[in-house]
Amino acid sequence: MSEEKEIELKPREEEKKNRLRQLYVRFYKSKWRWAIYIVLYLFLVLIPTLYTLADKLPLENELRQSNGELFFEYIPRKGTQTWLKTPDGDMLFSCKDNMGTSNDCYLTAEVKQSIQGKSGTIRWYHKPIYLWTEVNRIVELQVDNKQVISREQTQSRLHLAAKLATWMSIILIFVIVGVDSIYRSIFKIKRSI
Repeated sequence: MSEEKEIELKPREEEKKNRLRQLYVRFYKSKWRWAIYIVLYLFLVLIPTLYTLADKLPLENELRQSNGELFFEYIPRKGTQTWLKTPDGDMLFSCKDNMGTSNDCYLTAEVKQSIQGKSGTIRWYHKPIYLWTEVNRIVELQVDNKQVISREQTQSRLHLAAKLATWMSIILIFVIVGVDSIYRSIFKIKRSI
């Protein structure tokens, strides 16, 4: 009985591989291939890069301020979230930029543990990160009248994020072209352009 199942599975696996190969070949022969690449690049790379490059810290008098009890919560695949328990409810804050910088404001585990549950003041602004999406971006964090995150640190991280976003968007163009060339050579597909 088990030998029959093994014999039955092998043709199915081969059939799946052949279907996948046919799908790749059909995609790479398609005249829409580069249009698909451009749309994906636009929505997955270029728009987040432009949001990162456009991000500027507001003036001091334009920042919002919230006071409350700080707490941190780890969420799988999102990392450590920074929360502030205020009389109006819990508020979620972030230091994350569009191109993958830290969501937990670069605070070490020791620092987070030392300020967990303490009263803090956060100066922040609404930061657009993608189409119709905003986060509460921390600019300054004070706990017990001590500066934990300063405006200068935030400004330097924004500057670094802008540099990274620019370089990543350029590198990804070469990666897309390289991967396309590799797949064309693997499947020996003639150019249709």
